[in-house]
Amino acid sequence: MLKYFGWIDGLRGLAAIFVVLNHGLRYAIPAKIDNGNLPTGYLGDLTGWMKHGHFAVTLFIAISGFCLAFSYREATLSSRGIINFYKKRALRILPTYYGALLVSLLLIYTLIGSGLENTAWGSCSEVSWKGIWSRLLMLQDLIANNQINPPFWSLAVEWRIYMVFPFILFLMQRTNYLFLSMMIVIFSHIMNVLDIPVLSTISIVYTGTFCLGVTAANIIMNEVKFDKVYKYLLALCCCLFLASIFIMGIVSYPENRDLWIIMDTFFGVSFFGFFVFLGLKKESILHRLLSVGGLKWLGKISFSLYLMHFPLQAVFWKYFIQPFSFGRDESLYMMLSLGTIWCIIVSYLFYLMFEKPIVVLLKKRKNLQRSSHV
Repeated sequence: MLKYFGWIDGLRGLAAIFVVLNHGLRYAIPAKIDNGNLPTGYLGDLTGWMKHGHFAVTLFIAISGFCLAFSYREATLSSRGIINFYKKRALRILPTYYGALLVSLLLIYTLIGSGLENTAWGSCSEVSWKGIWSRLLMLQDLIANNQINPPFWSLAVEWRIYMVFPFILFLMQRTNYLFLSMMIVIFSHIMNVLDIPVLSTISIVYTGTFCLGVTAANIIMNEVKFDKVYKYLLALCCCLFLASIFIMGIVSYPENRDLWIIMDTFFGVSFFGFFVFLGLKKESILHRLLSVGGLKWLGKISFSLYLMHFPLQAVFWKYFIQPFSFGRDESLYMMLSLGTIWCIIVSYLFYLMFEKPIVVLLKKRKNLQRSSHV
């Protein structure tokens, strides 16, 4: 029986809002958000952490591995089973993604247009056929990645991870899953150091993060007791998390790609420990906080919110901020408050039109399969 963890939806909601706030900050501060460009004083203290929204993607990918491990815990790795996995993933992801691509293009050619070149939107309106077909083929992180809707890059990365998930599952069913995850994480860093084309792309690094999510789920499913090894492991995860927070505090903005990758790994291991703690512990204040109704609701629409927020922010900036003589701080307040509410409302409408019908369809199919096995 597949467990339901309300806190996972809460984490999804937090990650989605983190990304939205990060991009809202970038619209209000179009220059690189480092070297003193951020607000100071109270506003700086309130918004400084938002510049690190990139790491919300790390959380999303760890959650994806965690949830898929539960969904396919007893899957048979036959050719038919693998094909069915790819079909389900395609049905879950592609219709909503292509809907977001279509809506993004419609917004570009109707409401957004030009005039936002000096904002976070930049040259996204300069659409080419290369930009369109690369997104249709899920290659947007490698080709023309500054067109149409830049946050789409992570969908391409995750899509390639799904391609190798059956192989990862096969290995984890036959080896020590914790050891395997650590080896994949180490391998990803070796590929980065060697700078081998294709293999050194960020997809490899995030595959390690994905595997850590899968491993956390396996530990929970096997109800591993907190012996000394796991206590030390969780202590290490806590130390890495605190170290990551410390580095985020002293580094204005990590422009160096190698530093990004190290930080992604630190957070990936930290999230692994966080999942294990929440999954094995029956109840805590963290469970209750992350299972609050509003956060769980945001988690439910997080995919649609992630896909649609960036062009929606461009529309909000062009029609509700740019025509007026707001200062930088006032623009930032507007983007982070009213702009975020605008994104949530319209993304929810998008969810009802494009994503929810797919979710309902998949649930019906799942219920039919269960009833056929009774």
